[in-house]
Amino acid sequence: MSYDGNTLYVGNMVWCIQDNGGSASSVWTTAVTAPSTPPPMETLLYVGSSDGKVHQLRLSDGFDDPVKRYTVGDGTKQVGDVSTETLTELFVPTTEGKLYKLPLPLP
Repeated sequence: MSYDGNTLYVGNMVWCIQDNGGSASSVWTTAVTAPSTPPPMETLLYVGSSDGKVHQLRLSDGFDDPVKRYTVGDGTKQVGDVSTETLTELFVPTTEGKLYKLPLPLP
């Protein structure tokens, strides 16, 4: 689960739920298998998945661009919670015990 002040991203699907000052509403949902906790960024959301990939979702509508899915390592390990320090790279752990550093935007 990730929260950026007024939008919450949760679920086995990735849900975007906005709080409009007392009433919450679902903005969009996107299917990602076993998603990790994403760090919200300016216009994109990066989500690790059990499919061995990092998925790049648009914050505006949740579009999961298949061209921008990045396979981590050999693609057979669960991708954990991604993080960033400078918004120019992602740190991506996997269940094989390795940590990958990916440049942004994703290749």
